[in-house]
Amino acid sequence: MDRIGGALGLWRLGVFLLAAGFWLYQFATQEMADFGWQFRFLTVWALTLSMLSGWFVLRVSLGWSDSPHRTLMAATAVINAMVVLLYWRLYLENPEQVNGTTALPPVQEWYLHALGPALQWVEALVLTRAFTRLPSSALAVLGVVAAYVLWIELAVQPLNEVPGGAVTTGLPYPFLNDMEVQARLAFYGMQLGMSLLALGAFWGLQRAWPFSSASRAASPSR
Repeated sequence: MDRIGGALGLWRLGVFLLAAGFWLYQFATQEMADFGWQFRFLTVWALTLSMLSGWFVLRVSLGWSDSPHRTLMAATAVINAMVVLLYWRLYLENPEQVNGTTALPPVQEWYLHALGPALQWVEALVLTRAFTRLPSSALAVLGVVAAYVLWIELAVQPLNEVPGGAVTTGLPYPFLNDMEVQARLAFYGMQLGMSLLALGAFWGLQRAWPFSSASRAASPSR
């Protein structure tokens, strides 16, 4: 068990404070008149998971808990991977597909879609080795994706008028408003499939990764 003054404890404290700081910052940057606030965006769901996962492993380093909540950590790593892959693919095609006409500040953009997720992958793969319960992790990923789809389709879209598209209005990402319902459902299914493939890839990478003394010391038995 690591003391907070040790290198691992300081690392985890820094990761948690970054996630919590950017999570709180969203309240100052989002238009509060829109239903759902910043929680309309999958990126912020991933950020919320990162903050929670960061808190749980920090508790281990503080000696307040002996469980790093591996299932949550694995799901967090996968959802972050899903966000990164989807964001940069759409961004490179046309930034307005994901950001509309308002670009994110560079620091926020790179933390949310690069650095923040990378920090979660290091914790999950190297320090805690979170990919040990594949069925429960898959169910957690499925639950998060399903909850987000239901949230934006049944609550966010009907209660917002912007952004608008060729087909509908109110869905948080502009490109979704240009898609028919059937096309959106197919898109959501494809993203779910990609997330499960990412989970399998993380699991395989962890099995192939050398079990170092650093990860052994960082990772409690549960």
